[in-house]
This record gives sequence, structure tokens and C-alpha cells, in this order.
Amino acid sequence: MKMLKELLRCFSNKLEAYAGYTGYAEVMEARQYIGHIRPHGEKKFKIAHNPQFKARRWVVEAAHSWLKRFCKLLVRFEKKADNYLGLLQFVCALIVWRKFMRIHA
Repeated sequence: MKMLKELLRCFSNKLEAYAGYTGYAEVMEARQYIGHIRPHGEKKFKIAHNPQFKARRWVVEAAHSWLKRFCKLLVRFEKKADNYLGLLQFVCALIVWRKFMRIHA
């Protein structure tokens, strides 16, 4: 638990944003975030000039791709929000379990 608190303390004030957020640097600083706003074309420049550069996926993009593999979640057929939430939590637990078993197998 102590290690988790230290990890959250280290990364809780860092924020990455797309180039569309260029006018919000002052807002990030006012809320005490350390912002990194990538200018337009930076990724293309790095790919063109550095063949070893690999573009990173955002955490949200990776999570959405994992959740898309479960067809039951793509179209919501459940009428009650509690049922859908339970299914979503079950799928997230199943994803974590599969990742854990792959690492420790």
C-alpha cells in the first residue's frame, strides 16, 4: 500500500495532452499539473528522423481495445444500469486475470 501511495504521488500531477489543448497550458499550471502538450507534427517528425521511434498508445486506447473484444459490451442490451455495471466489472476482472496468468504462467 505504501508503494502505491508513493507511485500515485509521483504521477498524480503529470498530464499529457494532444495538440488541440495548446490554449490550456495556463489552466494546467493553475491546477498544479505538469503538462506536456505535443505540438502538431512532432510524432511524424520523430518517425521520419528516428527509425527506432515507436509511437505509444494511450492507456485509454489500450483499455478500449481490450473491452471491444467482448461483444456483449459493444451493444448494451441490459435495461438496468446495475446489470450493465456488473457485467463491465466482471469483464474488467477477467481481463486483469488473463493478463496476470500470462505473466505468472
